[in-house]
Amino acid sequence: MKHYFFALIFASLLLYSCGHGQNDNESDSDPLQVVVVPEQADMPIDSIIEKVDYIKLGDTGDVLIGDVSKLWITPQHIVIVDKFKAMSIFVFDRSGNAQAVINRLGRGPQEYTSLTDVCLTPDQQRIVVLDNSKKKLLYYNMEGDFLYDKNTSFWIGDLAYADEQHIIAKTYGAQNEDPGLTSYENKDDNLYILDTLMHIKQSMMPRTAILKQFEDRLYVNAIHGDTIYRVAGSDGLVPQYRLDMSAINGVTNFGEESMEKVMEIRKNNAYFPNDYVDGKDFALFRFSMPVAPYMQLVMHNKHTGQNYSIEGTSKKALNIYFMEVSYAFDDQFVAAIPAFRFVGDNAPMPGSEQRAVIQKNLTDEDNPVLLFYTLKDPE
Repeated sequence: MKHYFFALIFASLLLYSCGHGQNDNESDSDPLQVVVVPEQADMPIDSIIEKVDYIKLGDTGDVLIGDVSKLWITPQHIVIVDKFKAMSIFVFDRSGNAQAVINRLGRGPQEYTSLTDVCLTPDQQRIVVLDNSKKKLLYYNMEGDFLYDKNTSFWIGDLAYADEQHIIAKTYGAQNEDPGLTSYENKDDNLYILDTLMHIKQSMMPRTAILKQFEDRLYVNAIHGDTIYRVAGSDGLVPQYRLDMSAINGVTNFGEESMEKVMEIRKNNAYFPNDYVDGKDFALFRFSMPVAPYMQLVMHNKHTGQNYSIEGTSKKALNIYFMEVSYAFDDQFVAAIPAFRFVGDNAPMPGSEQRAVIQKNLTDEDNPVLLFYTLKDPE
């Protein structure tokens, strides 16, 4: 743990001069927010949802979205990555009309052999494909045209741009077998800060790390840790959320034990599976429970600090999909629901009129429907 916190401090000093491209009215040094998990889930889903909007993603020809691995919403575009089924990237306009499909699986100079990871550049105008098999980053524009590529010197699992000059890369955790890291002094670290020439500038977090990005907010946390850090420009890594799971007998910071011990903890205790979504006004955190219900959802108000534990059932047609929210845009939380789920959903309940509008002309073979939830404090 001592190495862990010194690594954070050292990384903070490194990033002191790095701009993050945030809005001028958004503070880099937001105070630490404590997310206290209530003992019981007692707030119905319906009580926190103010409204639901939707976008039906349009036709993309012979290549359909089979699995939503990643999703970004920018002022002009919706970008969806299907890493495992279509192995493609889909670009839509904000109304859901298809603009481009990047389906370049192959061994050519403008193609990728695998979609190890995908991210956007800070200007949200270029799509970056990480192909670990070729040890390359391939850059495409929003029209799907290949632009250029870059070589990587070591195996990367996940990556994101911290700003225009710096990339944060997460390894697979097999650094000792990686020839690209053989001579690197701190090769046991899990996160690496690279410049745009892909040179290592610094590393951090000897424990396995989780890297997440929501719009311009980039977060890192140690697996099963109780603190989530924000990459925050001149302040480096700033503690953003601390999770208090004492009311549910939760256990944190157990990532370095043996696999047998980890499985025992997971079986008998509540824990944080690194599952959260960060929006403009609210953040959602999911906690794994040892008994039914096996998942507890907590909504945190970022302005008041209030925490609400959400009960998973709903009496409204579209609200039943809320538990599948995985993305955020501005003040809305986004769930990507396969079309066939809507086609077969005819249960009579309040809100079925909006569901019927979505179902019109929808078939099993259509692309997913995006649901946008605007949240509120329960009354």
